[in-house]
Amino acid sequence: MPTHVPTRVAGRAAVRLLVLLAVALGLAASYAPSADAATPSQKMVSFARAELAKGVREVPDGSNKGARIRMYGLSTTARYYPAPWCAYFTSYIAKKAGVPIGPGGTGLGYVPYIRSWAQRTGRWTQKPRPGYLITFPQHVGVVETVSANGTLTTIEGNSGNAVRRRYRRWKEASGYVRLAAGGKLTAPGKMPKPSDKVEQSLTARITAYPGFDIAVGQRIDFTSNDSSGAIARSDWDLTGSGRYTVRGDNVSRRYTTPGRSTIKLKISDKKGRSATTTAVVTVRSNIAPVAKLTVGPAAQVLVDTTVTADAGQASDADGTIARWSWLMPGDGEWRDGGAKRSIKLTTPGDYSIGLRVYDNDGNMSETSAPVRVVDYPEPVVSTACSEPAIVSGKRLSCRADTSASPVPISRVEWDMNDDGTFEATGSSAGWTYPTPGAYAIRVRATDKRGRVAYATAQVQVTNRAPTAKLAGATSTTLGAVIALDATGSSDPDGRVASFAWDLDGDGRPDAAPAPAGRVSYSPRAPGLQVVRVWVTDELGAVSGAQLTVKVANATPVARIVLPVRIVVGAVVTLDGSTSSDADGTIARYDWDINGDGTYNDASGPTVPMTFTKATTGAIVRLRVTDEFGLTHMASRTFTVYAS
Repeated sequence: MPTHVPTRVAGRAAVRLLVLLAVALGLAASYAPSADAATPSQKMVSFARAELAKGVREVPDGSNKGARIRMYGLSTTARYYPAPWCAYFTSYIAKKAGVPIGPGGTGLGYVPYIRSWAQRTGRWTQKPRPGYLITFPQHVGVVETVSANGTLTTIEGNSGNAVRRRYRRWKEASGYVRLAAGGKLTAPGKMPKPSDKVEQSLTARITAYPGFDIAVGQRIDFTSNDSSGAIARSDWDLTGSGRYTVRGDNVSRRYTTPGRSTIKLKISDKKGRSATTTAVVTVRSNIAPVAKLTVGPAAQVLVDTTVTADAGQASDADGTIARWSWLMPGDGEWRDGGAKRSIKLTTPGDYSIGLRVYDNDGNMSETSAPVRVVDYPEPVVSTACSEPAIVSGKRLSCRADTSASPVPISRVEWDMNDDGTFEATGSSAGWTYPTPGAYAIRVRATDKRGRVAYATAQVQVTNRAPTAKLAGATSTTLGAVIALDATGSSDPDGRVASFAWDLDGDGRPDAAPAPAGRVSYSPRAPGLQVVRVWVTDELGAVSGAQLTVKVANATPVARIVLPVRIVVGAVVTLDGSTSSDADGTIARYDWDINGDGTYNDASGPTVPMTFTKATTGAIVRLRVTDEFGLTHMASRTFTVYAS
């Protein structure tokens, strides 16, 4: 498990100096974004500051325990509680900020794995930015602010057994992990006061990885720590010479000679107080085993592939491999097993498989191997329809093609009427469109893994013309009024919007279209008269109908009125003015006075006449003609007296 770095608190003067320097250099931009507007890096710092303000610390001191510390541990897949918890703290902050650490975003509770994951995924850098992770051999924290003078502030979990702000130099770190683009944030300001007393007596502590009992040639990482969080300086004697020759919170040494070696740590705070402690490192003459791990069938596999981790090439130069311990994806702890372990990975993501090998002398070496699990390519679907344009009322057929999908398709659904609802299923579908317009036909294909693909086709549904119907009497008399009715007209894919009438028989609409579907009609001439109606739907399509009306003309009546006594030489009036036409007017009066059978002797409704000789049985005739040429004749017989 990881070991951790204590807090080294600078004095108020140092804080002021750092703030003033940052302001002078223009490095401290305002940090007051809303939660929704903040970038991931800003959220990293904001959430870390919020934990710092809570005064989180171990209870009891040095126990790695605490209610909130337990909560941090829930942010990783492999959970060890109680245990050194700096990586749990950063995993919690990163997950809350929306940039989770580790393969598949499951979090990592082990600093070497954070470092390995960052290097594999291109997140490893030597240049700090606010919101990045700062890493040490066995410790990790969150970068809070960065100054151009090579200093920075961090917020770290398990620093002096609490969440603390640290002042560090860039080069102290092993490296930095870029979770998201970094930005400029304000200087930290005054550290919030915890609820309990921060300052305690200095108690020096040494932690080591992989432990104080190692094999010859094996590297060991030492970390200084204490309960106060006020370490200003850590000095080390790693050779037992009595001289402190190495300085730093994190130091390393590789021991090449077997035996026991006493190391010494001296810590000092800014007030000049100091404390020391020692530890004994046992270096076995036995050489540590070599952990080697291969993963197959490849470093990148498809989901549902069984991956086999093979530690068969692990070796021990002066003994044998006695035990294999594995940390598999999704597992919460190291578990012993054979030289091979297999697992089926069903979710895409980046994973690590951890291996520890122990030789017959108890020495341990550790390694890990990455596995990238990728999903199958997305499903593929296309669609084709029987025709790109169709009249309303005609059925359209479409078919889906899923042959190019890499994974079998389990369901095909259709939205044929462009209403957003997939109402039909199957490899083909049909639809009859009652209303004209442009429609998008959508097909949705779902593969057996639940992923979907969409395809769209366009169809233009054209308008059908309305049907005009005209009803009314088909015979009448001149001068009568009949009703014409076109309200029986209809539109198969809409409505009739207007009517236009031709009542004068010229073949053209008499006036602008009107919504009226009924009109009154009085024929102006006898004979076969044609009336027409045109109906127009709301989209402008037109249809017409006509009706032939037989119009009868009444025969005019000719009448002749004569004087009672006609004598020779007297002027008399032949009067036809009482003639009549029931459905019109008399257009012409023609007279036959001399009895020769031709009506060319006179014209007009009345004719003045003087007879020159006495006659018995004389005949006068009148022919009247109406305006449409229909005639009628009348005659009178009379006597002309001599005197």
